[in-house]
Amino acid sequence: MEEKKHPLYERAEENRKAFAEQVKQQQQISSNMNKISKRIAVWSGKGGVGKTFFSVQLAYSLKKFTKKRIGILDADIDCPNITKLMKIEDKLSGVQKENLIYPVEKDGIQTVSMGSVFPKEDDAVTWRGPMISGTITQFLIMVKWAVDYLVIDMPPGTSDAPLTVAQQVKPTGLVVVTTSEPMAMLDAKRSLKFAGLMKIPVLGIVENMSGDIFGEGGGEELAKEFTVPILGSIPLDKKIQEYVRVGKPLCETKEYKKLFERIVEKLEK
Repeated sequence: MEEKKHPLYERAEENRKAFAEQVKQQQQISSNMNKISKRIAVWSGKGGVGKTFFSVQLAYSLKKFTKKRIGILDADIDCPNITKLMKIEDKLSGVQKENLIYPVEKDGIQTVSMGSVFPKEDDAVTWRGPMISGTITQFLIMVKWAVDYLVIDMPPGTSDAPLTVAQQVKPTGLVVVTTSEPMAMLDAKRSLKFAGLMKIPVLGIVENMSGDIFGEGGGEELAKEFTVPILGSIPLDKKIQEYVRVGKPLCETKEYKKLFERIVEKLEK
Protein backbone atom coordinates (compact mmCIF):
# COMPACT_ATOMS: atom_id res chain seq x y z
CA MET A 1 0.00 0.00 0.00
CA GLU A 2 1.42 3.33 -1.05
CA GLU A 3 2.15 5.62 1.85
CA LYS A 4 0.05 8.77 1.73
CA LYS A 5 2.08 11.93 1.99
CA HIS A 6 1.10 14.78 4.24
CA PRO A 7 -0.50 17.73 2.34
CA LEU A 8 2.20 20.06 3.67
CA TYR A 9 4.89 17.78 2.25
CA GLU A 10 3.17 17.75 -1.13
CA ARG A 11 2.90 21.52 -1.08
CA ALA A 12 6.58 21.84 -0.17
CA GLU A 13 7.49 19.54 -3.05
CA GLU A 14 5.43 21.63 -5.47
CA ASN A 15 7.16 24.78 -4.23
CA ARG A 16 10.57 23.14 -4.65
CA LYS A 17 9.83 22.18 -8.25
CA ALA A 18 8.46 25.65 -9.02
CA PHE A 19 11.58 27.27 -7.55
CA ALA A 20 13.85 24.94 -9.54
CA GLU A 21 11.98 25.90 -12.73
CA GLN A 22 12.35 29.61 -11.93
CA VAL A 23 16.10 29.16 -11.42
CA LYS A 24 16.36 27.32 -14.75
CA GLN A 25 14.44 30.06 -16.55
CA GLN A 26 16.61 32.79 -15.04
CA GLN A 27 19.74 30.93 -16.09
CA GLN A 28 18.43 30.72 -19.66
CA ILE A 29 17.64 34.44 -19.75
CA SER A 30 20.99 35.34 -18.17
CA SER A 31 22.76 33.22 -20.79
CA ASN A 32 20.94 35.15 -23.53
CA MET A 33 21.52 38.58 -21.99
CA ASN A 34 25.16 38.11 -21.00
CA LYS A 35 26.07 37.80 -24.67
CA ILE A 36 24.97 41.44 -25.12
CA SER A 37 27.64 43.85 -23.86
CA LYS A 38 25.34 46.84 -23.27
CA ARG A 39 21.67 46.62 -22.32
CA ILE A 40 20.29 50.17 -22.14
CA ALA A 41 16.85 50.51 -20.57
CA VAL A 42 14.83 53.56 -21.62
CA TRP A 43 12.35 54.37 -18.89
CA SER A 44 9.79 56.93 -17.84
CA GLY A 45 7.52 57.13 -14.85
CA LYS A 46 4.50 57.59 -17.08
CA GLY A 47 3.38 57.16 -20.66
CA GLY A 48 3.14 59.99 -23.16
CA VAL A 49 6.55 61.60 -22.64
CA GLY A 50 8.20 60.08 -25.72
CA LYS A 51 9.91 57.02 -24.26
CA THR A 52 9.28 54.84 -27.31
CA PHE A 53 10.14 57.67 -29.70
CA PHE A 54 13.48 58.15 -27.96
CA SER A 55 14.18 54.40 -27.87
CA VAL A 56 13.93 54.24 -31.66
CA GLN A 57 16.03 57.39 -32.16
CA LEU A 58 18.66 56.07 -29.74
CA ALA A 59 18.88 52.74 -31.58
CA TYR A 60 19.44 54.47 -34.92
CA SER A 61 21.98 56.85 -33.37
CA LEU A 62 23.94 54.02 -31.74
CA LYS A 63 23.97 52.19 -35.07
CA LYS A 64 25.26 55.27 -36.90
CA PHE A 65 27.86 56.51 -34.44
CA THR A 66 29.20 53.29 -32.85
CA LYS A 67 28.99 50.89 -35.83
CA LYS A 68 27.88 48.18 -33.39
CA ARG A 69 25.12 45.63 -33.94
CA ILE A 70 22.01 47.17 -32.39
CA GLY A 71 18.72 45.68 -31.25
CA ILE A 72 15.49 47.06 -29.80
CA LEU A 73 13.35 45.13 -27.36
CA ASP A 74 9.84 46.53 -27.02
CA ALA A 75 9.09 45.32 -23.50
CA ASP A 76 6.00 47.50 -23.01
CA ILE A 77 3.50 44.65 -22.76
CA ASP A 78 0.47 46.94 -22.23
CA CYS A 79 1.02 49.22 -25.23
CA PRO A 80 3.74 47.84 -27.52
CA ASN A 81 4.20 50.14 -30.51
CA ILE A 82 7.87 50.03 -31.51
CA THR A 83 6.86 48.20 -34.69
CA LYS A 84 4.74 51.21 -35.69
CA LEU A 85 7.61 53.66 -35.31
CA MET A 86 10.01 51.27 -37.02
CA LYS A 87 7.42 50.79 -39.77
CA ILE A 88 7.66 47.01 -39.56
CA GLU A 89 4.42 45.56 -40.85
CA ASP A 90 5.19 41.96 -39.89
CA LYS A 91 4.62 41.79 -36.13
CA LEU A 92 7.03 38.88 -35.81
CA SER A 93 4.37 36.19 -36.14
CA GLY A 94 6.24 34.85 -39.17
CA VAL A 95 9.63 34.48 -37.50
CA GLN A 96 8.81 32.10 -34.66
CA LYS A 97 10.69 28.85 -35.32
CA GLU A 98 11.35 25.88 -33.05
CA ASN A 99 10.16 27.72 -29.93
CA LEU A 100 12.48 30.63 -30.72
CA ILE A 101 11.71 34.18 -31.82
CA TYR A 102 14.10 35.72 -34.34
CA PRO A 103 14.16 39.53 -34.53
CA VAL A 104 12.99 41.36 -37.61
CA GLU A 105 15.86 43.38 -39.07
CA LYS A 106 15.41 46.76 -40.70
CA ASP A 107 18.14 49.30 -41.49
CA GLY A 108 20.58 46.99 -39.71
CA ILE A 109 18.59 47.16 -36.45
CA GLN A 110 17.10 43.99 -34.96
CA THR A 111 13.65 44.49 -33.44
CA VAL A 112 11.47 42.31 -31.23
CA SER A 113 8.15 43.44 -29.76
CA MET A 114 6.00 42.06 -26.97
CA GLY A 115 3.17 42.83 -29.37
CA SER A 116 4.02 39.63 -31.22
CA VAL A 117 2.26 37.57 -28.52
CA PHE A 118 -1.11 39.13 -29.41
CA PRO A 119 -3.21 38.19 -32.46
CA LYS A 120 -4.10 41.84 -33.18
CA GLU A 121 -2.04 44.97 -32.59
CA ASP A 122 -4.96 46.78 -30.92
CA ASP A 123 -5.84 43.96 -28.50
CA ALA A 124 -6.36 45.20 -24.94
CA VAL A 125 -4.23 43.54 -22.25
CA THR A 126 -6.29 42.64 -19.18
CA TRP A 127 -3.79 40.38 -17.47
CA ARG A 128 -2.94 40.35 -13.79
CA GLY A 129 0.59 40.52 -12.39
CA PRO A 130 1.55 36.80 -12.39
CA MET A 131 0.40 36.31 -15.98
CA ILE A 132 2.28 39.42 -17.13
CA SER A 133 5.45 38.29 -15.34
CA GLY A 134 5.19 34.76 -16.70
CA THR A 135 4.66 35.96 -20.27
CA ILE A 136 7.60 38.36 -20.11
CA THR A 137 9.83 35.58 -18.74
CA GLN A 138 8.88 33.13 -21.49
CA PHE A 139 9.30 35.83 -24.11
CA LEU A 140 12.83 36.65 -22.95
CA ILE A 141 13.77 32.96 -23.02
CA MET A 142 12.57 32.54 -26.61
CA VAL A 143 14.22 35.56 -28.28
CA LYS A 144 17.41 34.79 -30.23
CA TRP A 145 19.56 37.94 -30.34
CA ALA A 146 22.75 38.61 -32.32
CA VAL A 147 23.59 42.15 -31.17
CA ASP A 148 26.24 44.08 -29.26
CA TYR A 149 23.92 46.72 -27.78
CA LEU A 150 20.27 46.28 -26.84
CA VAL A 151 17.90 49.23 -26.32
CA ILE A 152 15.00 48.19 -24.08
CA ASP A 153 11.79 50.20 -24.35
CA MET A 154 10.61 49.61 -20.78
CA PRO A 155 7.01 49.47 -19.58
CA PRO A 156 6.17 52.78 -17.85
CA GLY A 157 5.77 52.93 -14.09
CA THR A 158 7.36 50.87 -11.31
CA SER A 159 5.02 47.89 -10.84
CA ASP A 160 4.95 44.24 -12.03
CA ALA A 161 5.88 44.62 -15.71
CA PRO A 162 8.91 46.96 -15.36
CA LEU A 163 10.02 45.11 -12.23
CA THR A 164 10.03 41.77 -14.06
CA VAL A 165 11.90 43.18 -17.07
CA ALA A 166 14.48 44.88 -14.84
CA GLN A 167 15.07 41.72 -12.81
CA GLN A 168 15.29 39.42 -15.82
CA VAL A 169 17.19 41.57 -18.34
CA LYS A 170 19.48 43.20 -15.76
CA PRO A 171 20.14 46.43 -17.71
CA THR A 172 23.71 47.67 -17.68
CA GLY A 173 22.38 51.23 -17.63
CA LEU A 174 19.22 53.32 -17.58
CA VAL A 175 18.11 56.43 -19.46
CA VAL A 176 15.13 58.31 -18.03
CA VAL A 177 12.94 60.27 -20.45
CA THR A 178 10.80 63.11 -19.12
CA THR A 179 9.23 66.41 -20.05
CA SER A 180 9.31 69.57 -17.93
CA GLU A 181 5.63 69.13 -17.09
CA PRO A 182 5.39 68.85 -13.26
CA MET A 183 3.56 65.49 -13.17
CA ALA A 184 6.00 63.96 -15.65
CA MET A 185 8.91 65.15 -13.53
CA LEU A 186 7.35 63.70 -10.39
CA ASP A 187 6.98 60.32 -12.08
CA ALA A 188 10.51 60.55 -13.47
CA LYS A 189 11.74 60.93 -9.90
CA ARG A 190 9.98 57.68 -9.04
CA SER A 191 11.80 55.97 -11.91
CA LEU A 192 15.14 57.33 -10.72
CA LYS A 193 14.50 56.13 -7.18
CA PHE A 194 13.35 52.76 -8.49
CA ALA A 195 16.61 52.47 -10.44
CA GLY A 196 18.46 53.06 -7.19
CA LEU A 197 16.53 50.31 -5.43
CA MET A 198 17.23 47.94 -8.34
CA LYS A 199 20.90 49.02 -8.41
CA ILE A 200 20.73 49.95 -12.09
CA PRO A 201 23.29 52.64 -13.04
CA VAL A 202 21.58 55.80 -14.34
CA LEU A 203 23.30 56.86 -17.55
CA GLY A 204 21.42 60.13 -17.74
CA ILE A 205 18.21 62.05 -18.35
CA VAL A 206 16.69 63.15 -21.63
CA GLU A 207 14.21 66.02 -21.67
CA ASN A 208 11.74 65.59 -24.49
CA MET A 209 9.25 68.07 -26.00
CA SER A 210 11.12 70.97 -24.49
CA GLY A 211 9.65 74.41 -25.21
CA ASP A 212 6.78 76.77 -24.50
CA ILE A 213 3.98 74.21 -24.18
CA PHE A 214 5.48 71.76 -21.66
CA GLY A 215 8.18 74.05 -20.34
CA GLU A 216 11.93 73.55 -20.38
CA GLY A 217 14.77 72.94 -17.96
CA GLY A 218 13.07 70.11 -16.08
CA GLY A 219 15.61 67.54 -17.22
CA GLU A 220 18.49 69.71 -16.02
CA GLU A 221 16.73 70.21 -12.69
CA LEU A 222 16.31 66.46 -12.17
CA ALA A 223 19.89 65.79 -13.23
CA LYS A 224 21.19 68.18 -10.57
CA GLU A 225 18.89 66.78 -7.88
CA PHE A 226 19.97 63.18 -8.51
CA THR A 227 23.56 63.98 -9.54
CA VAL A 228 23.29 62.28 -12.91
CA PRO A 229 24.17 63.53 -16.41
CA ILE A 230 21.74 65.43 -18.61
CA LEU A 231 22.12 63.72 -21.98
CA GLY A 232 20.20 66.23 -24.04
CA SER A 233 17.06 68.24 -24.60
CA ILE A 234 14.82 67.52 -27.60
CA PRO A 235 12.55 70.43 -28.57
CA LEU A 236 8.88 70.23 -29.42
CA ASP A 237 9.25 70.79 -33.15
CA LYS A 238 6.87 70.14 -36.05
CA LYS A 239 9.85 69.07 -38.14
CA ILE A 240 10.45 66.16 -35.76
CA GLN A 241 6.86 65.07 -36.13
CA GLU A 242 7.26 65.04 -39.91
CA TYR A 243 10.54 63.11 -39.77
CA VAL A 244 8.91 60.51 -37.53
CA ARG A 245 5.90 60.28 -39.84
CA VAL A 246 8.06 59.43 -42.85
CA GLY A 247 10.41 57.21 -40.84
CA LYS A 248 13.56 59.33 -41.11
CA PRO A 249 15.91 58.96 -38.08
CA LEU A 250 16.79 62.29 -36.48
CA CYS A 251 20.48 61.37 -36.47
CA GLU A 252 20.29 61.54 -40.28
CA THR A 253 18.94 65.11 -40.33
CA LYS A 254 21.00 68.28 -40.44
CA GLU A 255 18.99 69.81 -37.57
CA TYR A 256 19.43 66.99 -35.05
CA LYS A 257 22.46 64.95 -36.08
CA LYS A 258 24.78 66.78 -33.66
CA LEU A 259 22.32 66.46 -30.76
CA PHE A 260 22.12 62.69 -31.06
CA GLU A 261 25.83 62.36 -31.73
CA ARG A 262 26.48 64.12 -28.40
CA ILE A 263 23.97 61.85 -26.64
CA VAL A 264 25.80 58.77 -27.93
CA GLU A 265 29.18 60.26 -26.95
CA LYS A 266 27.94 60.77 -23.38
CA LEU A 267 26.56 57.23 -23.22
CA GLU A 268 29.83 55.79 -24.51
CA LYS A 269 31.96 57.48 -21.82
